Order: sequence, then C-alpha cells, then structure tokens
Amino acid sequence: MRTGATKDLGRLVFMVLKPALLLRAMSTVHVEQLNSKSVAAFLTSRIALFLLMWALAATFSNMVAIRLPLKVIVVTVSQVMALAQRL
Repeated sequence: MRTGATKDLGRLVFMVLKPALLLRAMSTVHVEQLNSKSVAAFLTSRIALFLLMWALAATFSNMVAIRLPLKVIVVTVSQVMALAQRL
C-alpha cells in the first residue's frame, strides 16, 4: 500500500461516498417525520453562525477602511512634526 492511499481513501469517502449516502438517506425522509425541535435547533445554530461571521467580516472591513487611513494620517503628521522640529 502506498503512502498516500489513506489520504486518497479519505477524500473518496468525504467527497463522493458520504454526500451520496446523505442524499439517498434524505430522499426517503418525509417532512412529517422530522422533529421540529431538532430542525429549529439546527437552523438557529446556522443563523447564529452566519451572523457571527457577518459581524466579524464587518468589523475587519471597518478596521481596514478606517484604521489604515488614520494610521497613514498619524504617521504623516508625526513625520511632518519631526521634520519641523529639526528645522
């Protein structure tokens, strides 16, 4: 057995076989059989994760959009002041 065989087998299972098994299993489920509490818990966790990721992305973009120009202004002003003190 070659060294990368387990990695290839893992890829096959998670990329091909597992999705096919899930599709087959979900094709036989009826909506009436689903537990509404489980579905609600799943959707709530997904929405919370989405909102958390959205908040982090908004925070990062604001930091880049606001902090970097402020840093450039502060550095520029401090350089001008240092230059003025030398004169």
